Amino acid sequence: MFDFWKRYRGSGFHHEDDTSNIENVAWKVHEDDNHRFAFHKNLLPVPYVGNPTKANILILMLNPGYSPILSYPEESSDNKMVHMLKKNLQNDVDICWWLSEEWKDSGAGLYWRKAFGKIANELNKIKGYSSLEESFSLLSQNIAIIQLVPYHSQKMKMTKHVRNLKSSSIIREYVHEIKKSSKLLVVRRGRKEY
Repeated sequence: MFDFWKRYRGSGFHHEDDTSNIENVAWKVHEDDNHRFAFHKNLLPVPYVGNPTKANILILMLNPGYSPILSYPEESSDNKMVHMLKKNLQNDVDICWWLSEEWKDSGAGLYWRKAFGKIANELNKIKGYSSLEESFSLLSQNIAIIQLVPYHSQKMKMTKHVRNLKSSSIIREYVHEIKKSSKLLVVRRGRKEY
């Protein structure tokens, strides 16, 4: 999976997905915000966040969301965010950085901190931490997020063409291999697709 993303050329869809019928998908790849089921080609793909090889817990999702208010400005023009997304694609990030304090106010940071808020609060009580940030730090070191379809959309609709994308097939194969390990897999979205 990581070699596949190291070959990514840095713009739009992975060039090896272009031969997998993505152009035949019924939804148009969009330049605007009117197509809720379309993949946004101007944002970097996010096949995983954090380091799946080092994380003890893998959260399995369908695809990264898209918000015209949060995602697009952050992930297309915020140089710091774009830099992190590129490092992430190279598997050069050791933590689930969306949970880290530095990214807590980003769109993804807000989403994932809300998702793990109760767990962070319980960790705080159990461990006796002096701040919630210590709990999120511990979570960020032990969690990675995997997206079956690495392209952003407001809504996700799985079709034959999307299911057969090379990137999705590689991610699915990786998850099947991981099932043999001691890692905890938590399917948050797309159980049938994995």
